Amino acid sequence: MNIRQKKISEEIKRVVSEYFIINALKKCGNSLVTITKVDISPDLRNVKIFISILNVQNDIEQEECFNAIIKNRKQIKKAISDNLALRNIPEITIKKDESYNKAEKIKRLLRDIK
Repeated sequence: MNIRQKKISEEIKRVVSEYFIINALKKCGNSLVTITKVDISPDLRNVKIFISILNVQNDIEQEECFNAIIKNRKQIKKAISDNLALRNIPEITIKKDESYNKAEKIKRLLRDIK
């Protein structure tokens, strides 16, 4: 990833974070939505936003929150276009970041070994 891609991905991360702060999604309730990573293609036309949803009671709540975020992709794209001066506004793909859950599972397994 070159310097331009890094700068733009950090700005997209900032803008989307602000969007989540201002527009707290009702389906997410008290969940903690964190943007863990933003990958942008070399041509700056596609962006993958990885999010982690924490502080949920069960997987059903997590899925509802994730689906609510996906339904708001157009508003997220509009927030990016309003706050960043880009020639082309990238197409957004939102993915779940499961690294936290995997780390917790590994911790549990290691604890059980002892």
